Parts: sequence; C-alpha cells; structure tokens
Amino acid sequence: MYVLRGNHELRGRHASAWMDYNDLPEGLPYRTASWGKFFLIFLDTLEDKPDSDIEYGGTMLSEPYLKAQAEWLEKVVESDGCRKAAVRLVFAHIPPDRNGWQGDRNVEEYFVPILNKAGITAMFCGHLHQWRIDNPGQRSSANFPVVINPNCRRMEVTASPEGLSLKVFDLDGAQTQSWSCPARRSPATSASLRHNRTAAQQYCNTVKPRNNAAQNRVVSRKDARPAPSALPAAVSRQRRARCSGRSPTARRHCPQPAR
Repeated sequence: MYVLRGNHELRGRHASAWMDYNDLPEGLPYRTASWGKFFLIFLDTLEDKPDSDIEYGGTMLSEPYLKAQAEWLEKVVESDGCRKAAVRLVFAHIPPDRNGWQGDRNVEEYFVPILNKAGITAMFCGHLHQWRIDNPGQRSSANFPVVINPNCRRMEVTASPEGLSLKVFDLDGAQTQSWSCPARRSPATSASLRHNRTAAQQYCNTVKPRNNAAQNRVVSRKDARPAPSALPAAVSRQRRARCSGRSPTARRHCPQPAR
C-alpha cells in the first residue's frame, strides 16, 4: 500500500507525525515505485491556498519545497525505470488547473511541464470530492488525462500497455462511473503533443463518464469559491468569503457579519 499526503495532513499540531506512520524509503512524502512494467510517481502537492492565508498562521513556505520536488521529478522522468516502463501513472492529491486555486496552479506550474515529457498514461487525484475527468489540455497544459476520484468511493483501475480502464463504486458496492482510454503514446510523441492542444484532446476520445448526470453536477472549486486574489484583506471578511460556497451545515461554523 502506498499512502499519499493531502492538504489536510499538513494542518494541526500533529501534522509532522504523518511521516512517522508511513514507510518512506527516502524520508520524503513524495516517491516512486516500480512493479513489473508499471512505473508509479507519487507527488506531494502541499496546500491549496497561498502561504499567506490565515489558515496556516505563517508556518508555510511552499516555493523552495516545490522547486526541490520539481528537480527530483526531472531526474525521475529521465531514469531508466520511468523511460522503459510500459505504463506510467502519477498520483497527486490536488489536480492541475491553470485557473484554479493556488495549489492547482502550483501543480500546473511545477510538475505538469516535466510530466509532459514522460509519456504519462494518466494522473489520479482527489481533493475536489467530485468525480471528474479532465481531458488533455482541458483545464491544464497536461497532455495526459487527469482522473479525479470522488470521496467515499472505491476506484478499481486496470492498466496495461494496451490501455487503461477504471470503475468507481459507492459504499454499497454499486458501480457509479466507468472510463477507459487507449494505449499511451511514446514519450517522444508526448513531447510533440504538448504544443498541439487539439491533438492532445483527441487522444482520449473515449473520456466519457458512464454516469453523465453525475458529470453534469460537478462544481469545481473555482466556481464554488472565490479565487484567492479576490478574497478581502480583512481576516473576518476573508473567512466569510471562503464560507460562501459551503453547505448550510458547514456555514454554522463560519464567522457572521458584524451587526
């Protein structure tokens, strides 16, 4: 089992203890693994908001960490293990999105350009608590599909040099979504498609969820909440703005406007 850190594992007084409960060969929360013809890359996407956000109390310093991880990733994609693999899968908590929150844009800026050179079969993410398939070039410059698994769901993935298919099941064991994609192109072809958005989008012409109604109900974090640059400077107003997209139950814990 491989465990990947999400943004909430970086919060709270026991956040540093996460490292003590996981077997990390290099002592870092990002890693790789090889299994037969499969090469797996696990990225640490840190937080979803800017370091200056009040959520972190001045304890976050993301840029040096992300740069160091990007340098590590450059070496990973050039390694024999990655280059010779028939299937290359990436796992990250926050998905890339050029118009998303800070964390989404960090993945787009620091990791996607490097991954685009590696002939990635697919990237698997969470974070949004919604089922979504991002076609190549749709929300980011990624030339590979990005699969976002909803919360409280089990995903079964079948991957081979011939293609990729997956099924999603709810807590009762009922299948809710399915998706498939043909065999991945070579890293050399992948690099050329990075500059051809139309061709990249045509690559996965089967990217359609089985449950189209569920796909239509997806609301991105960008739509549900204001962008960080639009948040008011005042702390109380910032918290109220962040609460605008939450459910009535969650909003009970949000600060109320002064009367």
